[in-house]
Amino acid sequence: MAHLAASISKEGAASASPAHSNLFVGNLASTVTEDELKVAFAPHGTIDSVLLTAKAGRPSGFVKMVEVEGAARAVTAVNGNQGWVVKFANYDVGQAPKWNQKGGPAFFAGGYGMGKGMGKGMGYGMGWPQAPWGGKGFGGGKYGGGWTFVKGGYSGGKGGMPELREDGPEKPEPPPSDNLYVKHLPLGVTEENLRDTFSPCGDIQELRVLRPDFALECAALVRFATQEEADKARTTLDATVVQGTTPPIYANAQTKKGESKQDHIYVRNVPTNTSEEKIKDLLGKYGEVKWCKVMRTLAGQTRIAPTCATLFEMGSQEEAEAAIAALNNSQLNFSDVAPEMKVRYAANKAAKQAPAAEEGTAPEPDTDMPATRLAAAPPP
Repeated sequence: MAHLAASISKEGAASASPAHSNLFVGNLASTVTEDELKVAFAPHGTIDSVLLTAKAGRPSGFVKMVEVEGAARAVTAVNGNQGWVVKFANYDVGQAPKWNQKGGPAFFAGGYGMGKGMGKGMGYGMGWPQAPWGGKGFGGGKYGGGWTFVKGGYSGGKGGMPELREDGPEKPEPPPSDNLYVKHLPLGVTEENLRDTFSPCGDIQELRVLRPDFALECAALVRFATQEEADKARTTLDATVVQGTTPPIYANAQTKKGESKQDHIYVRNVPTNTSEEKIKDLLGKYGEVKWCKVMRTLAGQTRIAPTCATLFEMGSQEEAEAAIAALNNSQLNFSDVAPEMKVRYAANKAAKQAPAAEEGTAPEPDTDMPATRLAAAPPP
């Protein structure tokens, strides 16, 4: 997938015979999301990348299609719908001039940054929901190596986009307590989903979903009335999948160059932290899955949606039709498409900081979650 780079095009007239497939979308409402743009443009061809931006407070977007023909179809079909202005951008991806070469805002082919970039900041890792800012990209630096998921960091020029990967080494698990830390949750998970999952183990006193600003998944803190109840949840729910369902699934044959590829299926509304393996297992009951791609994020994206799209090829048109008939407008259980949770005891922040307070020294940076009370946790 090509990176979405600058495309900070003027909103003037576009070339009548464009040599590229990058589209400008204007007159957007402030509530429009990247997923909504994908839904509007996907029927007209394969989408390479999507970017929402704003100029002088006016929201706009850029949709990069794979083929020029698909872009032309989209201009004809989508322009004027919902009041949107759709036309070819003045510049193709990566061809727009930078704003300020001395440190001002600029877009780069490798990602989004601020001039000289932010590569040595914004570290987010170790699997702890409040890791300190300051690593080398997401998950880099001192606290990297936990449930980090970014290749190259999210930084100017040298960046990369979030991706899932296996957990690396973590801190030793804190001692047993009544408070649990849960990770690898879908971004769309709700407190109700978590209560349905954890309440059979005991009386939940407090619960908080931790949602990072730029992550493929989220985490949660769950505090029980007793340590024994937390012990039961820690033992029985670790490596299981949280209860809940996806939004209604959209499934249809892929359209490319104006023609439907009947053995290729485009599916939307799967959790952003799903894996190719989960999708292959889900589709395998309908036939052979030759390959599968989960399109979690796009370069230049400034937010991550709870759901994403997948594209895959079945062994035959008949198998693809069976999968579409079964999936379209259905709701899938998280157990079918979401990863297994990791449930651990949360750290006791109060216990760590007490000795330092007695000695009159400053407490350590708050890199762990408290075990005794959720109210003491830093805001997510």
